Amino acid sequence: MKKSISLYLFCSVFLLLSINAFGQRGRYAGKFTKKKRYWSVGLAANSINYFGDIVPKNNLASFDIEFTRPNVGLFVQRRIFPAVTLRLNAAWGQMAGSDLRTSDPEDLETGGYYRYRRNLHFRNTIYELSSTIIYDFVKNPSLSYRRPDMPIPYALAGVGVFYHNPQAIRPEGFSGTEWVDLRPLKTENQVTPYAPIGISVPVGIGVRYRLSRKVDVAFEMAYRFTFTDYLDDVSGDYLDPAEFSDDLARALHDRSAEPIDMMSGEARIPEVLGEVIDYTSPIDGRTYRSINGYGMPNNFRGASDNDAYLITGFQISYIFSTTRAPKFR
Repeated sequence: MKKSISLYLFCSVFLLLSINAFGQRGRYAGKFTKKKRYWSVGLAANSINYFGDIVPKNNLASFDIEFTRPNVGLFVQRRIFPAVTLRLNAAWGQMAGSDLRTSDPEDLETGGYYRYRRNLHFRNTIYELSSTIIYDFVKNPSLSYRRPDMPIPYALAGVGVFYHNPQAIRPEGFSGTEWVDLRPLKTENQVTPYAPIGISVPVGIGVRYRLSRKVDVAFEMAYRFTFTDYLDDVSGDYLDPAEFSDDLARALHDRSAEPIDMMSGEARIPEVLGEVIDYTSPIDGRTYRSINGYGMPNNFRGASDNDAYLITGFQISYIFSTTRAPKFR
């Protein structure tokens, strides 16, 4: 993990410096000279929302405000052209979700009823490094202190790397209830655990405003599209319970028969849960208890779509001018 992050940091800084050096080969790039390029640093106070298998509806506009979590970020930027800025960003935040809290047990049309019965939950801490290109829709060919005194809309896109570690509260009967790491337990009986490090693609929009000669403020929204379906530890189908050699992994694989949601401590509605059945496995001959339609081979546990998350918030940046205004005598 340390080697991957070190390589990513090196490549990101190299990209910033290389583009800057390339832009300085000519004294002029139109009216935007090398003296007009500048650095800035900033702080972001954001919220983070997750989109995956444990949401009210399966789309990129559906999230539960109850599970909006804080996210903070630090960034350094380099203005290289009149409308183009490069950013290197580091951020931290935690996402979460609960079938009981986010699903409507009366919703048969979009699946809320089935997610309520499934009874899964999670939390996941995300550490992210990203490099993005920002394009302003209003150009500034002048020096930094002559930035337009008006709201500047912009779009951004880039690539990032993140570390994640989904967790859940283990069921009663396992030496106390506490948060446990799900990845090493392989709750879908994967041959190998899914990777803790993933690639993300930030895509978003924002608006920036000049607060003073040296300070900008901005509001920004950017999705992070990922290449993993395991931010919530849910992706495939249920398996035969006998395939698990670990009792805790088996219990976390199917939580449909639990009478409460362990994350909130809230009791579930018995009339919604339906029939509890006993399933005798042909593998080991043992009997396992579950809600009908869950916890057995060929029952759906999750969808195969990759997960995503949305970071929304405010930024403040300080600008280091490279050229001062001329003084007249």
